[in-house]
Amino acid sequence: MGDMTKVIISRHWDNPEITVHVDDEKIEVQMSIEDFCKSLVAEIPHPLLTLTRSQLEKNCLKTINTVVDKAKEATAYL
Repeated sequence: MGDMTKVIISRHWDNPEITVHVDDEKIEVQMSIEDFCKSLVAEIPHPLLTLTRSQLEKNCLKTINTVVDKAKEATAYL
């Protein structure tokens, strides 16, 4: 198969750049920490109800898998 790298502009959130790298051993999906944090915040369903650090932490932990799964969608464009 060989190495392949492609930059995809995600259709989610604020259109972050997601880099997908494929080689014979692995597929890597990357986005900047800043874009990841912005995406995480965008996925919190009711930010006005987040009043404490504990609630913020709980909401962030609940949305991580959603952000990761949506970022993985970029691999479909290879």
